[in-house]
Amino acid sequence: MLRISTIFLTKFHRRNLSCSNIKKAILSNEFYLDKEWSERHNDMKKLSLGGGYEWIASVQKKFMGGGKASAVDVDAAVCGAEEKDQINDIMDLIYKLRHTDNASDFLPSTEYAALRLLLKYNATSEFFKILNDPINYGVFLNEHLSCLAIDYFINRNDFNSAARIASIVMQQEMFDSQLLNHLSVYSLIKFIELPAEERKMSEELLTVIEPFEEDDECPTFRYPYLKNNWNDNHFDIKDSDMLVSKSLELFIKVIKTKDSKMKNSLKLTSYIIGKRYDELVDFLEENSMDSFNKSSLNILKNIYNENLAILEEKNIDKTRKDLLSNFISKIDDNNSEGGLLSDEILNKLKEFKNDEETKLSVVQKNYFKIWNSRREELLKSQAERLKLQLRLQEIDEDRKKLNHEKEVLYFFENRTTWELAAAEKTKLQEEMKLLS
Repeated sequence: MLRISTIFLTKFHRRNLSCSNIKKAILSNEFYLDKEWSERHNDMKKLSLGGGYEWIASVQKKFMGGGKASAVDVDAAVCGAEEKDQINDIMDLIYKLRHTDNASDFLPSTEYAALRLLLKYNATSEFFKILNDPINYGVFLNEHLSCLAIDYFINRNDFNSAARIASIVMQQEMFDSQLLNHLSVYSLIKFIELPAEERKMSEELLTVIEPFEEDDECPTFRYPYLKNNWNDNHFDIKDSDMLVSKSLELFIKVIKTKDSKMKNSLKLTSYIIGKRYDELVDFLEENSMDSFNKSSLNILKNIYNENLAILEEKNIDKTRKDLLSNFISKIDDNNSEGGLLSDEILNKLKEFKNDEETKLSVVQKNYFKIWNSRREELLKSQAERLKLQLRLQEIDEDRKKLNHEKEVLYFFENRTTWELAAAEKTKLQEEMKLLS
């Protein structure tokens, strides 16, 4: 028995992204593509870029003195980084690249490598810092990395962070992968099932607008205007409950399931967590209690009881309030025997998880090949341009040298020209003296 347990633990220890609770792992080890991702180092060795520290140092030098590095320089530095003490360096390089005119050349492999390295060393503060600041970093998740990030935080029982990743997926409107869609819904429901005191995203997880700091060296132009107080109800959402509600609302539309009861339950949960009481009452009027899973009714009752004071202050018609109150009162206290809504979602996810993992893995492996090929192509092209520039400099120096030699050889033949030029120069100097 001891030997079997040892083998089991060894198998799961192979994951690069550490997890605090192995039993909660949802995605398979194979889906992490650790071996395939590490093969990039072999491709980079062929290009003779040197070690990770050497290349990072060389790229940093390019940014010194007002200079700039290319997008592929930064990509090679970030993709080559494997150590924890390189995290600040690669974040600094990405930030500097973002503030040059090479920002539009930013490569997708750069953001994937940076985010994966941050998760590897549990640098969650830095992870959300760059995700929540797209203006200064320009880093975004892709589908494969989104799945890894959600799984990573679920393994650590950090459902607030997992739900935040799901909301970022919603804001980026990445709805093509059913694996990611269901993982996102699962993490959102796990967030909703948390006790009220734990169900809150910290400032670290949400986008925070930092106060503007004036720079004496930076010219500032001020124009008189009134800024409209505008909220797009998408990127501008700052309240965690509203963010989760909006995310659930959009994911319900894209998840593929024939279970109408499950969809109704998710919609019910979306309304109550977002405190969208008018829509909730309308929805309850259209559906009977049998249209919902018992687990979602438990969520409805719990959150309703938490927010009784807020509900009293809401400008809702008394008749509608009574209807909602009557519906809640009919929910049996013994409904807890029905289990958790998140468990029901997880069971549905497991039905197609293997097939969806395979689909997304194939896509990501193809990206790895494309990224490696593109990086090699760009680095070779950059090296060729550098050679051409050096050759042009050599030619220019040779031309100057030949012109000087020509002037020396034909000095006496051009003596009259030189004497006239000297006389003109002397005349100008005398005129300047008279003027002064």
